[in-house]
Amino acid sequence: MQLSNVTFVLSAPNKKSWPIDDIGEICFLGKSNVGKSSLLNAITNNKKMARVSSTLGCTKLINFFDVDNAYRLVDAPGYGYHKNSMEADKLFSKMMKEYINDRENVKAFVLLVDSRHKLSQDDIDCFNMLIETNKEIIIVATKADKLNQKMKSEYKKNIVDVFKECGDLKIFLTSSENKSNIEELVNYIDLLMRN
Repeated sequence: MQLSNVTFVLSAPNKKSWPIDDIGEICFLGKSNVGKSSLLNAITNNKKMARVSSTLGCTKLINFFDVDNAYRLVDAPGYGYHKNSMEADKLFSKMMKEYINDRENVKAFVLLVDSRHKLSQDDIDCFNMLIETNKEIIIVATKADKLNQKMKSEYKKNIVDVFKECGDLKIFLTSSENKSNIEELVNYIDLLMRN
């Protein structure tokens, strides 16, 4: 299964630009170049849904996508890459804190991490900020096709160890290349957002 009838709604630079309604949203966050756009394209089976770039920090606005008039996917800019000026970094930080803390439409967050690397301090800081919202957090480890079975198991255990105070975490090890665990992730998201 892939998500169908997914359409772009708008790009928002600030709170004033958010859609005004009560439609539920699931927000995708992660470090720059973690594979957010590739994952969004994989779960919607549309290579043009989100722009994929090898350039870090390509997504600069919060992008909203409608799913079958039932809920929205939200693509957030990547964190952990500071090519821009300090002023631009402040604007980015303000934009994301407003969305994470103030957006009532958010039902869940999907935190993407790169399975080829240990969790960064930025990943841990982002996770800790998301915990404070009391919304569901789904961990998606991307690029898992680069790992063998033992490495996957060790990586998953590492995530559980780092976030052990959070109890039972929903973790998916995925690959946009070979589509591993994409269908399982889609099914979980769709069920969560439609209930």
